[in-house]
Amino acid sequence: MLSWMIQALLPATFLGFAGLLAEQAGIRMRLPVRGIWIGSMALSVLLPFVGQVLPGAKPAALAALPMTVALGSPPQFEGVLPLAWLALSLVLLGVLAVGSGLLRWRSRSWRRGRMASLEVFLSPDTGPAVFGWLRPAIVVPGWLECLPPHRRDLALAHERSHIRARDPQLLAGALLLLAAMPWNLPLWWQLQRLRGAIEIDCDARLIGAGADLVDYGETLIDLGRQSARIPGLLCAAPATKTFLERRIRIMTSSLSRRSRIAIGALACAAIGTAAIAAELTPPPTDSLPMLAQSGQSTRGAEAAPAADVAASQQQALEALRKAQLEAQARVDELEAKADALEARLEAESEARAEAEQGRQEEEAQARAQAREQRAAERAESREKAAAMREEMARKREAEADARGKAAAMAEETAKKQAAETAAQIEEARRKMEAEAAHGTQQTPRP
Repeated sequence: MLSWMIQALLPATFLGFAGLLAEQAGIRMRLPVRGIWIGSMALSVLLPFVGQVLPGAKPAALAALPMTVALGSPPQFEGVLPLAWLALSLVLLGVLAVGSGLLRWRSRSWRRGRMASLEVFLSPDTGPAVFGWLRPAIVVPGWLECLPPHRRDLALAHERSHIRARDPQLLAGALLLLAAMPWNLPLWWQLQRLRGAIEIDCDARLIGAGADLVDYGETLIDLGRQSARIPGLLCAAPATKTFLERRIRIMTSSLSRRSRIAIGALACAAIGTAAIAAELTPPPTDSLPMLAQSGQSTRGAEAAPAADVAASQQQALEALRKAQLEAQARVDELEAKADALEARLEAESEARAEAEQGRQEEEAQARAQAREQRAAERAESREKAAAMREEMARKREAEADARGKAAAMAEETAKKQAAETAAQIEEARRKMEAEAAHGTQQTPRP
């Protein structure tokens, strides 16, 4: 039993490493990565039981290792291991159930409300977060209302995205897988990576939906400063400052040619590591006390000759070394191809950059010449306009002089006519007076 448990750690370890490589490739390709870790956890639990039926699996390479003999474990201890396993699983399930119950009990003191058209629970200092596995709900702290409206909406959109993507149910399934093998330490590490992948995927969904990157990053920083983390909550606030920096760095990264090369190398390495994990299956499950009599495999291992033990150990070590050498050779080959491809791409990029620079210089010269030509045309137009204005001013002055002379001549003519008219009137008056006087002299007296 102990031999099987120790050997079951190997596939989980290699699957965790494969998941890490696949996660890096998925992040560079802007793909969801949480499925990688839930798949890694599921395979880490199932592969020790079903790995023997997989095509190409070679459990005998490590199954022959009589680790119980090498470790000197007594048969009585082998019989206790299944019970300890079961007890540890029940304890973990009990802790999860008690934590969920306490969280539900605490939620009774929270009041319901609406914020940004969402029904939420309002608490003094808990959240913003999602709680509940079957019917997830959002809990927000009172200080969230003090944030600017756009940041408050981003925080609520983050939690709503968790619910729509069924992240609480996904995390509950991961915890059940962990409860199936609570002694498997790589599973705990994979669970931690899954929680981080859930947040990274949620960030990618919001940024892809059009959220402003700067506002969203500042919102995460504010939430990280003020949020109080409680077990059982799926929070937007980062667990550590380092994880927050990693999330922001992922959101602000861009896909370059070098990243595409790295994606191919990471994907190949992840597939190779997963294939190695599939081959490192423990002995058949009929050696488990839960499926057969406890101690059969132990007594068989104790009865094995010392020479067979040493030969089996040497065979397993050689198989491991061979797999490591093959993987290293494959990685070296991929790195060499990647370096050659990168050098070719860099040369092509430099050639394109030089051509682009020459084209830009020609365009700059053409623009400068066009600007000079337009400036000359504008200067010529201004000169012509100034000449026309001067000509028009001269014409207006000549017209004004002509009008002045005409007015003076008209005034002089009017004066002459007035003088002549006055002279004629005076002459007529004198004639009339003279005629009147002459008529008076000729009139006889009565």
